[in-house]
Amino acid sequence: MAESSTNKNEKSTKSDAGYIIAAGVLIALIALAFSSCNGDSSSKKASPVKDSTALVLCKKEAKKKAPYGFESSTSDTDISHEGGNVVVTFNDATIGTALGANKTQTIRCEVGGSESAPTIEGFGSID
Repeated sequence: MAESSTNKNEKSTKSDAGYIIAAGVLIALIALAFSSCNGDSSSKKASPVKDSTALVLCKKEAKKKAPYGFESSTSDTDISHEGGNVVVTFNDATIGTALGANKTQTIRCEVGGSESAPTIEGFGSID
């Protein structure tokens, strides 16, 4: 009788140890997954501003600076790169005036920074 109960205890201890090891591995994998998704970008190099991000930022700024209206055509918009910045040039943009008229103007907008924190480095005046 004593022998049978000893075997059961050994089997129980071995299976418990297996569960504990499996649980430990699972916890380690979950911790590893969360540590790589914590939003800490200090170990990552900041990515440069994308053309599309610069375009959206420049259009928003143009609409703020031209309260009576701003319109531009995609075919009349040039995007280039200078010194690590993205330069958006709105050629023949239509600017509304306080009197309800429209005028045509070329506006240059320069965006720097990174994709996660883009900044307008320069914006041409709206006449």
